[in-house]
Amino acid sequence: MTIRMFWKEKFDILLAIRLIQKAWEEVSQRTLISAWKMLVPSWIQEEAVVDDTEVVKDIITVAQRLELEVEEEDVEELIEEHKEELTTEELQTLLAQQQDNAQREASSDNEEQQSNNQPIPTADIKNILVKWKAVQEFTNAHYPDSAEANRINDLYSDTLVRYFRQMLKKRETNDFGQVFHCTIGQKAENG
Repeated sequence: MTIRMFWKEKFDILLAIRLIQKAWEEVSQRTLISAWKMLVPSWIQEEAVVDDTEVVKDIITVAQRLELEVEEEDVEELIEEHKEELTTEELQTLLAQQQDNAQREASSDNEEQQSNNQPIPTADIKNILVKWKAVQEFTNAHYPDSAEANRINDLYSDTLVRYFRQMLKKRETNDFGQVFHCTIGQKAENG
C-alpha cells in the first residue's frame, strides 16, 4: 500500500480533526503556561503560575483516593527534585528508556496473545474494522451528544481497535516483505 492509497482509503479530515481534538484535550493549562513562560516570559502573569502547594494537595488527594500512604514532605521533596530542567542528553536517555520499555511490553503482550489464542484470520480482522467504522458513523450521526460519542469512539479506537489495526498492518508488512523477497530471489535465480 502506498502512502497516497493510505491517505485516500484510511485517513480523512474527520479523523485528523479527532486526533487534533484528542491531543489538545491532553494538554493541561499548566503545560501551556510553562511553554509560554519559556517563549515569552512577559506574557505570563505571575498569578497564572500554579503554586506548588496546590500541586502537593492534588497529589495527596489522589494518593488518598487510591488508599496510598503518602507524606506531604515526600511529595514536596519529589517536586523540588524535578524543578530543574533536563538537559538534551538526559531527555534523549529518558526517551530511549521509554521506547525500550514500550518495545518490551509490546513483545511480551504479543507473545502472551500468541501463546493463549489461535491466530485470528486476516479476513476477520478486516471485517471487524469495516464494521467498527460503520458503528462510528452510525453513533456520530444518531447519538444526541456528539462530543460524548466522539470521545467514546476515540477511546475504543485507541485501545481495542488499535490492537487489531496494528496486527493487520504487521501482517500486511510481512506479506509484502515475503512477496518482495521472493520476487528478488526469483530474479537472482533467473538472472
